[in-house]
Amino acid sequence: MPQRGRPPKFNAEHRATFSAIVEVNRISTLKEIREQLEPRTGVRAHSQTLLVALREAKVGAGALGRRLGREQRR
Repeated sequence: MPQRGRPPKFNAEHRATFSAIVEVNRISTLKEIREQLEPRTGVRAHSQTLLVALREAKVGAGALGRRLGREQRR
């Protein structure tokens, strides 16, 4: 059965780059991560897309996860 809806924005290479950015600076905000991700991958992602990627990569725990949660509520 063909896939429905929009194809995923992140591929495996994008996710690896994303994880590397987060691992280097675990206290980055979503805005800071997005600003580093776009020039390196060419992908401009919404903050919700980044949160989903964080959860899937299981790197959103601890201080980074709490900070990102606060950023989403603004």
